[in-house]
Amino acid sequence: MKKKKSNILAFLSTYPPRECGIATYTSDLVNALKSVYTYPFTPKVIALNPNEITRYRYSTDVIAQVSQSNKADLIECARMINAHPDILAVHIQHEFGLFAGTYGSYLLHFLHELRKPYCVTFHTVLPQPSDEMRSVVGKIAQTADRVIVMTGLSKDILVADYSIPESLITVIAHGIHDLPFDVPLTAKKRLGIQADIMLSTFGLLNRGKGIEYVIDALPALIRMFPDTHYYIIGATHPRILEKEGESYRNSLLKKIRAAGITHHVHFINQYLSLPELMHYLSATDIYVAPSLDANQAVSGTLSYALGAGRPVVATAFSHARSLAQSGALRVVPMRDSAQMQAVLYDLISHAPVRQEMSRRAYHITRPFVWANAALNHGSVYQSLMSCDSFPFRIPPLKLRHMEKLTDTYGIIQFADLTIPELTSGYTADDNARALISMIEYYKLSTSDKARRLMIRYFSFLRDATREDGLFCNYRTGMRQPDEEKNRSENLAEAQARTIYAFAYAATSSIVPISLLGLANKLCAAHLERMTHTDSPRAHAFLLKAFTLLAASRQSEQWRGRYRQTVDFLLRIYRDTATSDWRWYEQSLTYGNAIIPDALLCASHISGGDDSIRTTALESLDFLIEQTFHDGIYEPIGQRGWYSRGKDRSYFDQQPEDAATMVSALTSAYAVSGTERYRALAKTAFEWFLGNNQSRQTCVVRSTGGCYDGITPEGVNVNQGAESTISYLLARIAIEKMDL
Repeated sequence: MKKKKSNILAFLSTYPPRECGIATYTSDLVNALKSVYTYPFTPKVIALNPNEITRYRYSTDVIAQVSQSNKADLIECARMINAHPDILAVHIQHEFGLFAGTYGSYLLHFLHELRKPYCVTFHTVLPQPSDEMRSVVGKIAQTADRVIVMTGLSKDILVADYSIPESLITVIAHGIHDLPFDVPLTAKKRLGIQADIMLSTFGLLNRGKGIEYVIDALPALIRMFPDTHYYIIGATHPRILEKEGESYRNSLLKKIRAAGITHHVHFINQYLSLPELMHYLSATDIYVAPSLDANQAVSGTLSYALGAGRPVVATAFSHARSLAQSGALRVVPMRDSAQMQAVLYDLISHAPVRQEMSRRAYHITRPFVWANAALNHGSVYQSLMSCDSFPFRIPPLKLRHMEKLTDTYGIIQFADLTIPELTSGYTADDNARALISMIEYYKLSTSDKARRLMIRYFSFLRDATREDGLFCNYRTGMRQPDEEKNRSENLAEAQARTIYAFAYAATSSIVPISLLGLANKLCAAHLERMTHTDSPRAHAFLLKAFTLLAASRQSEQWRGRYRQTVDFLLRIYRDTATSDWRWYEQSLTYGNAIIPDALLCASHISGGDDSIRTTALESLDFLIEQTFHDGIYEPIGQRGWYSRGKDRSYFDQQPEDAATMVSALTSAYAVSGTERYRALAKTAFEWFLGNNQSRQTCVVRSTGGCYDGITPEGVNVNQGAESTISYLLARIAIEKMDL
């Protein structure tokens, strides 16, 4: 069999297990690209070694090794790339000192020989360069197809001091790991750390870290706050070890002993794995970034700390200064232990201030998660490699965030960032969604976890039944009916969705036998009590319930109601629709696709009535025309909706809309066999993955959590029940279509 061609993007960079900040960065970016995109896009690495002799045991990501200090090796590497038919472009990671020669000028020999498109990331951009530095950087940039930097300030310096055209430069922030928001106490327990206040600094140890100035600030702080501990995390930089051994670490130990704070300062002298490092960051109350390099344009350690939602005290280096107005960090002068002490004292004294800084840090860094960094780099690579797009990788099914939102009673309505907000209470609406999702998840996985959650949500809905046979939709965090909300809102759609959930349970063979009879009984009782409503969406959920019951031969007693529901939807369509507005209402609002979806599901029991299928596909095609543009799904925005004859709103876009559109398109494909609907279902699902107007992921791949929507400013970073369940339902629908 002929081997399929890959579209390889080759990184020229250091790479783990070599201990180097650029190696870590490249590894994180490669892993992010592999999690976001799939074959034929293939990121691979040509690993830079310090010399011709040193070799590392690299992973299969590495396809070649080259000495960074050997001209001939670099030239031969370029020729190998030129001859490799699958390598379409190269991404060079640049740092002064990473290549031999003056200001890394050996890289120019590689570039002179290279015939493939390339982009270069400048990790360090120094202002006011010497003529020789300006010349080397200019030559690297002038033949590049794209120059990438990580801050706007770096871009400004390249334009002003190096005369690099602004149009050539793209700013892509340093990526961060998308951790769940957590309070330090929880992480401290995992690590067995007893400290009331934990300060930390991490990274490869060298004299430019400025840790001695933090140590000088500690004695007075410890006298005032005796349970304060400082963790210095990371091994000594390999190049420093070669030149001077552990002299810097030993000087710090000597200073610590002299100050009498030995029991309050802890060295974690290891090159930690990523999970270990993230545990320490999550346990940190205040992160300290005391760099002594004023021109440090990018600090991966600072990015990671802010990304973990840690309040930061940093010296006035370039990256920290650029974030000074964010509210997430405090900036102090370099080498000023007194100022460091004063700011740390203020933050230790005021827990609410720390908590607000923590929230701000988490909030401002969501656009920088590695998935978004991969998306932004992907746009650059598509241009370099002459590809219209790269195929998205479908994330694995995850229930971690669903579990986090669910307590012993049911699923909690809202989340504050990733933390369940119990004061928001519970709704039957959300628990109905959750029940359906767990039935479907269990069909795919036979997971005991899904089975337990299924029973939990079913129990919630059973307990939500009122004496009049309808449902109490809203319950408080104390598990009592929220009478004010239940009286003030039109709950027809919530009632109908809950009936649909019971029908789903009553007709699913995988539901425990003990629940099947009760599900049938509750479904019948609620259908009997459900009064007439003018809501098309409520009718749609009822129609989906009738369709399920019909498929399981339980529909005879409801056939009259089924026909009434179908007739209602067809009538309002006939009364409202025209050639240029093929819809059931005078406005497009939320969850629109549920209406044609219900009719499509019902069309196979229509007894030869083609009007159901025809109306469903006509209205779905109209909705497609309004919401798909240039390969992107754009749900109707919640800020103003779309009234007939007026401008439509594009924000705020909601996950529920994407999920209902995926469901409707999968139904359309099943009914019609038209491949176009299948392709559009995939596009609608990719809204969750970053194929949207904000070019940001809405999904946390490691937990299955989903952000609450897309605003003009970006994603709404809270991860509530409706959003998370909507994503899960869409993800399961895609799984069943085998896309």
